[in-house]
Amino acid sequence: MVKVFVHQIARDGREDLSLITNVEADARSPGALYQRRYCVEFDIHDLKVSSFQLTAASRRPAYFPPPTPPNH
Repeated sequence: MVKVFVHQIARDGREDLSLITNVEADARSPGALYQRRYCVEFDIHDLKVSSFQLTAASRRPAYFPPPTPPNH
């Protein structure tokens, strides 16, 4: 058997935020931890995207010759 707690936080003009966890704490503490986790995951994702863009840019040739005009 697993003991869980349902934490609910009322948000101004929006639906309540509910969080089910096995952490026994007030409602705001797990919410703050979850928000920090989201920020870390977002930062890691952003770092991966930026790293991919830099890698892709380094594989492109430095100079692209202009297209040859068609003969009419």
